[in-house]
Amino acid sequence: MTTFMQLPPIDRGILFLWSFLLLLLMIWQFFHFYRLNMSTRSKMCLLGVCFFCFFFFYLCLLMKKNVKLALPDFSVGIIISSQIICSIAVLFFGIIIKKKKKSSITPMSIKEAVDCLPAGLCYYYSGGLCKLVNSKMDEICVKMTGKLLRDGQIFWKILTNGGQIQGSFIQTGNNPIVALKDGTVYSFKRNQINFYEIPLYEIISADVTEEYALSLELLEKQRKGEEINQRLRILGEEITKLSMEKEILNSKIRLHDDWSKALLLLRRYMMDPNLIDSDEMFQIWNRNITLLEMERTSIYQDQYEDIFRVAKTLGFQIYISGKLPEETEKSCITAQAMIACLSNLGRHAKGTKLYVDGKEQNGKFLLSLKNDGEAPKDKIRETGGLANLRRRVEGAGGTMKIESMPEFELKIEL
Repeated sequence: MTTFMQLPPIDRGILFLWSFLLLLLMIWQFFHFYRLNMSTRSKMCLLGVCFFCFFFFYLCLLMKKNVKLALPDFSVGIIISSQIICSIAVLFFGIIIKKKKKSSITPMSIKEAVDCLPAGLCYYYSGGLCKLVNSKMDEICVKMTGKLLRDGQIFWKILTNGGQIQGSFIQTGNNPIVALKDGTVYSFKRNQINFYEIPLYEIISADVTEEYALSLELLEKQRKGEEINQRLRILGEEITKLSMEKEILNSKIRLHDDWSKALLLLRRYMMDPNLIDSDEMFQIWNRNITLLEMERTSIYQDQYEDIFRVAKTLGFQIYISGKLPEETEKSCITAQAMIACLSNLGRHAKGTKLYVDGKEQNGKFLLSLKNDGEAPKDKIRETGGLANLRRRVEGAGGTMKIESMPEFELKIEL
């Protein structure tokens, strides 16, 4: 049976190298057993195999150098069998270490997990010394400053004070937002935590490129919406003015048609005063004379003042209780409602007085319009001025209600 010393030098060198590698692997595994906090039984098993490998390696070393000691010369079969058993043990312990790594949390596994996060993380002490920086935060720091993040305190000062970077600051202060040259936008936030009763600062960065683009788009839409609203407000005011002009024109037409009636009444009165109601005749003549003497400007200085002047001209009286709104949108709607009610008062109700009540209640403006005319006999159909008024009120987010029994009342809530 061939012994170890009878082998050629090359074969003895291979066995020696095999033993050396096994010994190194055992030492590496023993180190991981302690890091993973393995059981004492597993540690003792590994230590025994490691000791055997060391003994065999030392024995091979002595035999290889031909040291004259009373050492047994083992057969090649025993040596190879022992090497195979040790190799199997090394493989077995390697599998145990791999499984243990997957089921246990280690500092390295934490670092690997943090590096996989899409957000940037940096933990540093009060002096600026970094405890943990993931790869995403390093990438952001390199894009901003051209260097890796090594001092958390200096990095935060750059963010909050608006230091020199390769990009631009959208916002500084406690919640800085940075736009980099590649088009990406990042927001940063800092928190203070305790790590084993030691104050530690945490900087978190998040990619808000899409959110920032959406915010710019929203601002642009808001700007365009404001322009449209401004044009609509101007258009609404013009519609109100045109409605007032239309009512005035119709009133003038009606008054001009009354001239023949006034002249006829005057002629009959001059022939026989008892045949004519003098009060009615004087009222008609007063309306016509007032209309001829009235001078109106093309530009409305005050909507309510114009309405009062028109109402007085037409022989109507307006009684106000409460307070009329001064806000442009609400005042335009109120004026339009008063014009519509005056028009209906003269055409249908045959009255002369309009009662307007306005008040603020629970953050809303309530408007009520009544008259002293005849109550409507049928349900009121919303055409012309009332239909336009409803569209205007509902377009402003309000409600409009018309009651015909027992008397006419127009209610608007804004």
